[in-house]
Amino acid sequence: TIITSNDLWPHMKLELKNEDIISHYEDLSAIIVKLPEKIIASSGVFYQILRPLAIEGVNVIEVASTYSELSLILKKKDVDKAFTVLNRSLIQ
Repeated sequence: TIITSNDLWPHMKLELKNEDIISHYEDLSAIIVKLPEKIIASSGVFYQILRPLAIEGVNVIEVASTYSELSLILKKKDVDKAFTVLNRSLIQ
């Protein structure tokens, strides 16, 4: 997976001209969820974040994580709904 801005796509396409591009998405945005370090030892954290999105029909294109944050890549049109769902579910 390569995630890049729309501005860099023409350059990336040139660099990857000899590669098979399986899929390409445009108009994506990211929601970054900051995680406390203690979460590393907790199971089911991603489930608690992703489950409400799935229930509400928000499609997550890609998930990337580090020890301190979870990045959710989704269509721009879904950002407001996803933010509302996450806000409601994570605050409870």
